[in-house]
Amino acid sequence: MLINSISKKFYELRTVFRILSYGVRMARRQRLLEIDGCDLALALKADAIQLLDKGIVPLHHSLEDNLLQEIKTVVSEVLVEYGQSTGRLKIDEVFVEERVSRYPGGEVYDAVYHHLFGVDNAVSGVRDSACVVETKEILLRALGADLQCYGFDVYVSKNSFSPRRLHMDGVFAYQYKTFIALTDVEDTDGPCVFLEGSHKNSLTKSLYLLSNFFRGRNVREIHDREFAKKYICKKALMKSGSAILSDQHGFHGGSPQSHDGFREALVLYWTDSSRAY
Repeated sequence: MLINSISKKFYELRTVFRILSYGVRMARRQRLLEIDGCDLALALKADAIQLLDKGIVPLHHSLEDNLLQEIKTVVSEVLVEYGQSTGRLKIDEVFVEERVSRYPGGEVYDAVYHHLFGVDNAVSGVRDSACVVETKEILLRALGADLQCYGFDVYVSKNSFSPRRLHMDGVFAYQYKTFIALTDVEDTDGPCVFLEGSHKNSLTKSLYLLSNFFRGRNVREIHDREFAKKYICKKALMKSGSAILSDQHGFHGGSPQSHDGFREALVLYWTDSSRAY
């Protein structure tokens, strides 16, 4: 038990220093890009700087209408067939993963995988869509690294009446997500929220992470509202088909929905596998 406790503490402390190290690298990348005299496309360079500075940037390109409608149709059919008919597919923040069926009722998620992530389907075409190409270009200019999309999720949210705790992912050295709205997302639909700039370092953030560590708290979560107030909270209000790119080392979460609120999104994961923790 003592060995396990020490090992867990060591892992948490190492996580703190990795988070802070990441913040240092991103600040350095931003400074280099701001003074770079290379002939880059101005819009992409500005977006790359915004991503490094704020941790979130809206994309100029939306998902093509034919892909959007095809994916929405597949998701709707899956929810009807496996959600309503069997009652086994939970509607509140459903995660349908391409890579792993890790949730209760595994056969249901295997069926979802078959419908949504087969070789000849709508999601396959997303890899070549304009918003995904734009994502790759921004990441390349921001990080100087050719990140790869390693998976898809579909997020479905309904009856989420409580806010989701603000947290950071930080599983990989680089971890970014492209959120593509499959429905219009208004304030009543419980949009995702992001704390702008919280992926970067500050003395306050460093002390807060260390405080969480010494108190035995999860260092990747915000437990104090006063700390969250130090950042600008950005709600991702979106039109169907629009997309945003976010740095998942920044704190983010979900806002509460009204009783008729509903939100669907296709989410793409990006990382450099050679830099995985």
